[in-house]
Amino acid sequence: SLLAGSAEAINLCDLITSQVAILEPIAKTYGIKIRSECDALPQHLLNVQVQIVRQLISNLLKNAIVHSGGTSVLIGANGRQKGSTLSVEIWVEDNGTGIEEDEIDRLFLPYQRGNSNSEGTWLGLYICREIAHLISGDLRFESNPQGGSRFIIQFEADILSDTKQESDEMFSFDGMRILVAEDNASLQMLTQHMLERSGALVTITENGQEALEGYKNNEFDLILSDIFMPVMDGYEFVKSIRQLNCRLPIVGLTAATIGDETKLMLDAGADTVISKPLSIQKLSRFMIKYSAYDQS
Repeated sequence: SLLAGSAEAINLCDLITSQVAILEPIAKTYGIKIRSECDALPQHLLNVQVQIVRQLISNLLKNAIVHSGGTSVLIGANGRQKGSTLSVEIWVEDNGTGIEEDEIDRLFLPYQRGNSNSEGTWLGLYICREIAHLISGDLRFESNPQGGSRFIIQFEADILSDTKQESDEMFSFDGMRILVAEDNASLQMLTQHMLERSGALVTITENGQEALEGYKNNEFDLILSDIFMPVMDGYEFVKSIRQLNCRLPIVGLTAATIGDETKLMLDAGADTVISKPLSIQKLSRFMIKYSAYDQS
């Protein structure tokens, strides 16, 4: 089922940022600016029911985008450590029309809807609270002091060994020079943040043409390339760079889960294709295999 699955070790900030990146195109169609703020969240690896937390974040962000009537949505998080657990708060706030005082008590009841002109019911909020209860958490509403609404998810998560210790079992990206071709601004930030936290030196480019110029003018150890980009797409970029006798490992990045994108990217000369948003664990597994093969 959608919410089945065991707990996983994750960095919560990465999960939040990736959801923002995924929903950014939808937000844009509603004329809404969406952003995340995780500075107050300790950078521990947490043992979390990922599918449940991801579903909660996604539902609340979509609600804010579709129903708020505002122009901006912010998702933030903080955490307070208590021994080996972290008390987590994730909030989604908007600057929209808000919710009338007499509607607040009914918000989390099934089959209620807020004062929204958008299609669909507010059944999602009832389900969100039920989902939060599955991880012994809760979901509550507050009026946003700046106008609009604020929904807060609260739960506790076990802290695992810190990121540095965890990375001992992973490929070391320390000092690696990585060229990234990606046109989505949120995914650029997420990818850069993730790789730099792992010790890499990252160069971000907006499309295949920029990446090709970057490759010609600098030295790199690894290339990551999106497939669908303006000016020059990933296929053309990878073909062009292999024609320059580039022997670096090249990783294709795709948001598509079906279709021929992976095969076409591999045919163009990529060594592997990983789904977006990038997972450092998947990239690490590829690099370990690649390095072993390269040295054999």
